Amino acid sequence: MLDRNFNKPIPKYMLNLIKKTDKKCYKYPSSVRRFYSYFTKYKGELIKVTVAVKHKNNNWSCKQVAVHGIDSDNCLLKDL
Repeated sequence: MLDRNFNKPIPKYMLNLIKKTDKKCYKYPSSVRRFYSYFTKYKGELIKVTVAVKHKNNNWSCKQVAVHGIDSDNCLLKDL
């Protein structure tokens, strides 16, 4: 069951995969916001984490914007 205190950082290997995939699609800096998702486990539950990516001042930035459990009704949204 998800709770409001969910604050699990994006794993480094997943961050590298997202960055690699984003670089293939957007070879040049773009201020367009893109969304990527990945699955992880939290307290024995499978959850889907959605990440927003964008270039800001020619710097690549990435942050979690949505987390929701696959089998639960809970969903956490941040800065969406």
